[in-house]
Amino acid sequence: MTGKTTFRHAQYSLYLLLLLCLLSLIYPALSQAAGSIGVKPLTLDLELSPNKKGEFEIEIYSTSPNEDAVVHLTLFDALQKEDGSMDFVEVGKNPYSCAQWIKLAKSEITIPAGEIVQVKGEILVPATSSGSKTAAIMVETGSEKKVKGITIRVRYAVTLHLKVRGKPVIEQAELDRIGIKKLEDGSPAIEAVMVNKSEAVFTATGQVTLQDAAGRIVTSVHLTTESLERKKKVREKEEQKSKDLNRKKDENQKIFPGARVAFLGKVNKPLAPGEYTAMVALKYGRRSLSARQKIAITKDPAFASRVPADNQSFEVRPTNIEIKGQAGGVRSSVFTVTNLTQEPITITLSVKDLGYSPDGRTIVKEKGSTPYSSSNWIALQEMNYTIGPRLSQSIPFTITLPASAQPGDKYSLVVIEGTGNTGAQRIEKKQVEVITAIPGQVESTAEVATFKRSNGTGGKAEFALELRNKSPLHLVPKGRVIIRDMYNHEVEQIDLKLEARAILPQTTGRMTATTGRKLIPGKYLALAETDYGGKEKATAKINFTVK
Repeated sequence: MTGKTTFRHAQYSLYLLLLLCLLSLIYPALSQAAGSIGVKPLTLDLELSPNKKGEFEIEIYSTSPNEDAVVHLTLFDALQKEDGSMDFVEVGKNPYSCAQWIKLAKSEITIPAGEIVQVKGEILVPATSSGSKTAAIMVETGSEKKVKGITIRVRYAVTLHLKVRGKPVIEQAELDRIGIKKLEDGSPAIEAVMVNKSEAVFTATGQVTLQDAAGRIVTSVHLTTESLERKKKVREKEEQKSKDLNRKKDENQKIFPGARVAFLGKVNKPLAPGEYTAMVALKYGRRSLSARQKIAITKDPAFASRVPADNQSFEVRPTNIEIKGQAGGVRSSVFTVTNLTQEPITITLSVKDLGYSPDGRTIVKEKGSTPYSSSNWIALQEMNYTIGPRLSQSIPFTITLPASAQPGDKYSLVVIEGTGNTGAQRIEKKQVEVITAIPGQVESTAEVATFKRSNGTGGKAEFALELRNKSPLHLVPKGRVIIRDMYNHEVEQIDLKLEARAILPQTTGRMTATTGRKLIPGKYLALAETDYGGKEKATAKINFTVK
């Protein structure tokens, strides 16, 4: 095998082991030949700060009482496929890999028969790194076994997941497309492709609802992936054998940075040919994503056509761009505008500042009006474009970072205005958020500006905390409110949730929480704690009385 060979994820290993068990019953001599080694763990989870070194250990053991095993260890990138499973490819193919940071103590070892050998490794995180990274260590025997005409080579993939501490990472995703897909059994399914636009790993789940041309709901189905469906079948077989009905069921799909994953909702009832509206709702991490798309069901759903949703005349991808650059440098990027109509459209571009309202809405501000602005650094090659019917236009731009630029995060918007396709020359506006990250030694700092309590519905207590970001980095805080009674007994603990997607530098964000039940009359103390990624948590407390 060459380094360019692609390997399946641990799921492949599971199928291999099941096959080996079956073959061992048919060919008893195969049990020693094929099962010469075992590896544990198959998953490594590390959390390290930038410029720090971490260590790990892999245990390789012999399952043969008679034969030594020569074992090779090779580093690979772990790359998520559209069906949700993982491929292992040569190092350098995945920009979110940490394989190049890993050093193994040995790349080839001999495992004596019946014994265990530990292989140590270390990983050094670069000073400018952030987010989540993955890599794979392929462990395989150095020889092939031939038993009664069957050739076996044992191969294990140890997946390493690394979370880099420090700079908060915003979970960002977008829907790449919504359409119809013909499944292997010939039935139609709604396909929604999600793209992870961030450096964060998150899980996602959702559902799709179909409306007919009259607006009536036809069906609503859960969204899954091909990878989850395969795991489900394996789990069901194991449950049948073990009679274990309480085994944890994983219904959420993990999405790795940069990955495109297709979610499928199998249509569970016959549909007459015609035009329908697919309403997709996905939850990922602590955020949600929704979209509507008109689709056409034909006699052969594999050739269903797409119709522009909600009379949109154009779409923009991606809607979020993050650029890393040193002070004094020049970086470039590009986004694409697609004309969804049958007529030419004209778009006009402008650069503005970005803001978030307390409830999370995007606010377009005047150029250069915020302390975290990068709008004056952005240069568009052209300000006006005409795009032909059903065509796409690439929009390049450059960011020139001043030599005096300080470490931190800078934000701006590229606003796209275009004529609509309704015949009334309706003006549509869309934005692309541009985040410029300048590496350097900076710390996250924040303080509680206000912490208040109010009466909610049903006698529940509602809490609102405003957190002031005093650092040059954006913050994505997590928090909680601990409620104690007059005897200092803990009554309830509730999560504080950030209303906006992030708290931009030098701004204030709102976090809210509501008790799960009505509090009985009495005196209480509410203690708020927020973890924003800094050295210390931001805290506040209030006393209140329930009458």
